[in-house]
Parts: sequence; C-alpha cells; structure tokens
Amino acid sequence: MTGLEKILSGIKEESEAKAKEILDEAASEAAKFTEDTAKEAEGKVSEIKKQGQAKAADIKKRGDSAADLIKRKTLLSAKQEIISSIFDEAYDKLLKLDGAAYNDFCIKVAVKNAQDKAGAIIFNKDGKTKLSADFESKVNAALKAAGKNNAKLCISDEVRDIKGGFILSYDGIEENCTFEALIDSAKETKIDAVAKILFN
Repeated sequence: MTGLEKILSGIKEESEAKAKEILDEAASEAAKFTEDTAKEAEGKVSEIKKQGQAKAADIKKRGDSAADLIKRKTLLSAKQEIISSIFDEAYDKLLKLDGAAYNDFCIKVAVKNAQDKAGAIIFNKDGKTKLSADFESKVNAALKAAGKNNAKLCISDEVRDIKGGFILSYDGIEENCTFEALIDSAKETKIDAVAKILFN
C-alpha cells in the first residue's frame, strides 16, 4: 500500500468512526427525546384523565343536586295541593250547612267577631232563608253570655251578593265574616298546624 493509499484509508476509517459516533449520539438523543416525550405525553394523559374524572364527578354531583331539588319541589307541591284540598273541602262543607248546624255556626262566628256595640248582620238571599225564627234573639243572648253586654245585632233587610256567611256592619264599618274570608283567615293561621297533622 502506497503512502497515499494509507492516508486515504486512515481518513476513511476516521470518517466512518466519526460518522458512527454522530449516528450513535443522534440515536441516543432520539431515544432520550422519545422517552421524554412519552413521559410528558403520559403526564398529560394522566392530567386530562384526572380533569375528566373531576368534571364527571362534578356533573354527577350537580345532576344529583338537581334531581334532589326536583324531588323536594315535587313533594312540596304535592303537600301544598293536599293542604289546599283540605281547605277547599272545608269551604264546601260550610256552603252546604243547613238548619240548626248553619244557625249555630253563624252564631259562633258572630260572637267571636262582633264589636261590643249595636250593629247589623247582613246575609245573602239564601242565607236569610236558612235562619231560624229565633236566630236574632239567640245571637244576642250568646253575645251577652260572652261578656259583650253592649253588643246587639239585628238582621239587616239588605242582602249581599256573597256565597255564604255574613257581614257585620257598624255604621259603615264592616267586618267580613263570609265563609270565603273565614277560610282565607284559617289558611293564614292554621296552615302550619294542618301540615303538621298531615305530614308528621
């Protein structure tokens, strides 16, 4: 081998060694990059998975909360309907009162609501026909017995367009004792007691 050939052979060997070194280094870097990228991707996947699980849990929680709210609203609405039907039934029963039961109830309401002075009691047309002949004397006797010694009620000739019950009138000042007003008042004052009896 001539000197030139030796030099060329040495250069070739050195070039091949350098190329191999560069390729090995590149392969190592590529492997490291691939490993780092995989770890980073795995971390991202794990984070996305965690976020997804948290989001799913939050959606479920909100769904459960919404379902619970709907359930409570439905139950409350059902309870309100039941209570309302109780008062409606009571109102219907009042409208159907007749004879002694009607007279006794009207006397009881008049005694409770009458002022301790003279006044008039105004019925509707149908209500007046239900009154006994001695209604006026009975209501005034009941007022005295209740300690309202100055109270005196007379049945007015006037009739009102009311469904049931009556109106107490004192020189233009009126006390609404219609059955509708009595039921409305009972709703305001007795609704909690009715609910307690029904649902406790």
